[in-house]
Amino acid sequence: MAQLTVLISTTDPDFRAHVTKCLRASGTSVALVDDRHAGANPPALTVVDIRHGAKGVDGIERLRGSWPSSTIFAIAATTQPEQILQAMRAGANEYLAWPLDDSFTAAIHRAAERSKPKDGSRNSCVLSFFGVKGGVGTTTLAVNTAIELARTSKKPTLIIDLHQFVGEVALFLGVRPRFTLVDALDNLHR
Repeated sequence: MAQLTVLISTTDPDFRAHVTKCLRASGTSVALVDDRHAGANPPALTVVDIRHGAKGVDGIERLRGSWPSSTIFAIAATTQPEQILQAMRAGANEYLAWPLDDSFTAAIHRAAERSKPKDGSRNSCVLSFFGVKGGVGTTTLAVNTAIELARTSKKPTLIIDLHQFVGEVALFLGVRPRFTLVDALDNLHR
C-alpha cells in the first residue's frame, strides 16, 4: 500500500498528538506534512479540527478550494445534524466525533483506497537538475537520483539529458544510446 500523506489542521497540540497516534496505530503507512510544505504537493488526507465551531468549517472550504482531490475529515465535539450538514456542504468527505474510535481507522483505510492510482493511471513526478556551470556534478546527481528512484520504487524511471552538445548520462550509465532527442523530435507521430 502506498504511503498516505496527511495534513492535520488544528491549533490544539493535544489534538494533533492524539490524531498522530491514531494514524500511526491504523496500520496504514502515513507521512505527516505541515502547511508550509503542503502547497507544492497536496496531501491525500486532511484532518480538520472543527470542535470549536464555524471557524473550522471555513477552514474546510478553504482547503477544498486549494486541494480539490484531497480527502477531508472533519473532527467535531458533537454529532449535531446541523453541524454535520455544514461540514459536508463545506467539502468534508468524512465527519467523525471526538474522541476518536474505530470509525476513524475505518475512514483512514477508505481514504488510502481513494488515494491509490486508478487502473491505467500513474503516480509520477518530474525532477529537473540544472548546473550553474560545467563540472559542478549536475549529471552525477541526476544519474544517481534516477538510479535510486528506480531501485526503491521498482517502477520505470526515465532520465533525459538535454545537454545540447555532449550529454554524458549514457557514459555515466555505461550504455550506448540507440536514439537521441533529435530522433524523438523527428518521429513525433510515433
